[in-house]
This record gives sequence, C-alpha cells and structure tokens, in this order.
Amino acid sequence: MALRGALIVWSTFCIVRMIRSSDANVSKPLKYPIKIASKSALQLLNLIIQVDKRLKTIACPQDYNLYAKDSGGRFCYRFVPEFCRNQSAAQKYCHNQGGNLISLNDLNFDFFRRRAAEERSYSIQQIGTRSPTLPACSNFWTSASDYGRETLFRFINGHEIAPNSTVWTDPVVFNTGKNCAIMNASKQYLLTDFNCALALASPLCQIFL
Repeated sequence: MALRGALIVWSTFCIVRMIRSSDANVSKPLKYPIKIASKSALQLLNLIIQVDKRLKTIACPQDYNLYAKDSGGRFCYRFVPEFCRNQSAAQKYCHNQGGNLISLNDLNFDFFRRRAAEERSYSIQQIGTRSPTLPACSNFWTSASDYGRETLFRFINGHEIAPNSTVWTDPVVFNTGKNCAIMNASKQYLLTDFNCALALASPLCQIFL
C-alpha cells in the first residue's frame, strides 16, 4: 500500500501547487473570492477523480486480483492452488493475508466458477501433469459451513445459502459431519458438502476493500 500513500501525498502536493498558482496570478486583492473558489473547487474535483481512478487499480495486495462488478461487491481475491490444506488451515492462511476464505453470492458465483476452472487449467500446465485424473488440490475452500444447524450453510460475511440453491451440485447431498462447502472441481465447481478436516482443497482468499 506504499504506492497508494505516495499517490495521496502527490495529489495533496498538486492541490497545494494549484492553489498557490491561482493566488500568484492575482495582482489585486480578491474582490470575488467565491467565483475563484468555485473554479478551484472544480479543478480539485477533477484531480480527485483522476487520483481515485488510479487508486482503484492498485487497491489490491500483490498476487491478488480486483473484483469490481456492478453487482456482486468489490473486493480482492486470490486462488492459491499450490496450498492444499484442510478448511481450518486454509482459513488461517487467508487470515494471515489480511482476509478470509471467500464469501460468494448468486451474483458473482458463475464468475468464480469460471475463474476456478481457469486456475486449475493453468496449474496443471505449470506442473506438467498429463494424467486425466483431477489433481488433489483442484478443489477450493469457501468460508461457508453449517456448524450448529445442519444444511443451513452460512458464509463468514453472514450470507446464507438455501439448500435448493442452484450453486449446489445436483442432486445435492448433505451429510452429518461434513460441515464445509468446497467448490468441487469434479462437479464443474458447484458447491459440495465436504469434510472440513480433509486436506483436499486449496484456499480461495478474499479481502474486502
């Protein structure tokens, strides 16, 4: 975030220069300060807009991507396919990065299904795997679980998933003792009720802005 701080300092410096420049061009006492202030305010607004656009492109930490659709929220995300752990370890990894395992909704779910498939394909190419079988870490953990109330899955941000939602595998099977939801590679990355203790999925981390 050092670059963001530097941009803020730079924009402040530019604003001060702009104000001083306006004052330097005035050879007489200001009779109509409101008019000049309005012009300066417009220039200041334009500068803020330019800086804000620049900040939005660098808001995410290194190795993270920005999700900023008209619907579905605005946050940073990162697939970590090389980190195959159980749900608790995956959540700890994301937490140490400044976020959590991802919370999805109906508006952004299809986007992350496609991205998960792309990440898996890329990982296989990098590893050089030719086997038709799925790599052990091709699944991705989400933050959803149904601890305390079977079949009522809730993400860490409080969003709930209805048992009949289309984001689940069809047919959906809920099992006692399998309290976490993964994006299942063998099911086109639809959600599956999964054993939280099995180290058979990777983190999909999310950092809200």
